[in-house]
Amino acid sequence: QLHDVYEKTGDNYIGDKLSHAYTSLLEILDITSKQFTEEIFRALLQKAIDTKEWMSKGIYQSREKDYTNPFRKMMYDTKAEMDKVIGKLEDNTFIQQQLGEFDSFKKEVKQIIKSINTG
Repeated sequence: QLHDVYEKTGDNYIGDKLSHAYTSLLEILDITSKQFTEEIFRALLQKAIDTKEWMSKGIYQSREKDYTNPFRKMMYDTKAEMDKVIGKLEDNTFIQQQLGEFDSFKKEVKQIIKSINTG
């Protein structure tokens, strides 16, 4: 019987999580569900793209400092040596991963926006 409770709780988890997120969003926006429109939803989706882009740029700029900071650069005799030790900035796997995730996220959200627009 206890296992049934856990199974039911698990089955409801995604819906409960979505409901909580939606309720929290309405609270943050200080609106009711009746006031939540497609226009607001589109604006929030665009803001999500903008935020993810800002984060991706911030990650790049943060990593770029490792390659341009004179105190870090003085540890190496040449740029080639620095690239050999820490790798090239453009080859950084974390940056590439984040840029790839951003591109995928942007395409997915743009598709959602397009489907809203076409109704």
